Amino acid sequence: MAPVISCNDSQRRIMTLLEFIKENEMTNDKFPIDLTRQQVADLTGLRVETVIRTIKDLESQKQVQIKKGKVFL
Repeated sequence: MAPVISCNDSQRRIMTLLEFIKENEMTNDKFPIDLTRQQVADLTGLRVETVIRTIKDLESQKQVQIKKGKVFL
């Protein structure tokens, strides 16, 4: 996972992290990501502002859902 996170754009970094978390939970349903935006930023090496903007872009592309402030993959 480290090579993907270190040299790709912000969307690919965040989606790689979210997919990794989901795979480890072994579920096919909509999976809630129990990380704060700050934690996602720390794990991907991005700024919090970039994470927020990118997650909103991912929502508009229908790759994630946001319900009551929680991100679902």
